[in-house]
Amino acid sequence: MNGYERHYANLSCPLLVDGKCSVYEVRPLVCHGYTSYSWAACADSLRHSRTSKCVPLDWGRRGTYGGAQDGMITALCDLGFEKQPLELIAALKVALAEPDIVERWLGGEAVFANAEEKCEVSVVRRSIDSRMYDTAQAEVIAKYAYGKPGEPYYREETLYRAKNGGFFLGGIGGEHSYYAHLVGNRLVPGEDIIELRDDEARRWLEDQGQTEIIERIFGLDSAADNTTVFGVPLPDEIKWRAELAAAKRASSVEQWIEQLIRRDLAGSIDE
Repeated sequence: MNGYERHYANLSCPLLVDGKCSVYEVRPLVCHGYTSYSWAACADSLRHSRTSKCVPLDWGRRGTYGGAQDGMITALCDLGFEKQPLELIAALKVALAEPDIVERWLGGEAVFANAEEKCEVSVVRRSIDSRMYDTAQAEVIAKYAYGKPGEPYYREETLYRAKNGGFFLGGIGGEHSYYAHLVGNRLVPGEDIIELRDDEARRWLEDQGQTEIIERIFGLDSAADNTTVFGVPLPDEIKWRAELAAAKRASSVEQWIEQLIRRDLAGSIDE
């Protein structure tokens, strides 16, 4: 059971003994970051994990914890260690299992592979505006994934076509992705089904560079016989910056990119 499943199951921290923290002096960093002065709010969050209101936190302490965490992750990366988030209880079981675990970890062995946080959520079916979308009954058109499962920005999307011909996305993602859900004060991995119009489905395919699929499903654009769909996979950051730059010029991304290419080609010819 990972941390999110434990939260939803309303289970107390397994490190508590007789209602008190048994490792308080050496408690994990994450415990320092989530400090609240409202016992009632914390109890309500435990009893009603999916519907409770936000727990008031000490945000100064939370900010300090975030900075310390970022520093530790940066140091791990600089030293060549994995930065993959670990599920606390599973990692503790691994760390306490064998006496030479620290030496093996320092030697580069992936001793915590089975304790990595997993983004294991699955979209099956959902009703949107009285229309039922069922991934088990729909046709898979294309898939896209960014990052690795367990990473905060991990995102995996599948474009489906329903039996009625309509398109929809089934997506899952980490706690810093579009699909994250807010539980109490904590963002957790989530899932969603998103209904798409035909033009939105086509745009999604263009963003992923799926030229052949576009031509197979939508055909060639008869209104512009002298144009060709040219998909180029781009990092999310570049895609976002391109959309922002195009919006500032009140043009589409396609028009903005075409202008850049024409300008660059004109310069090459002049040279």
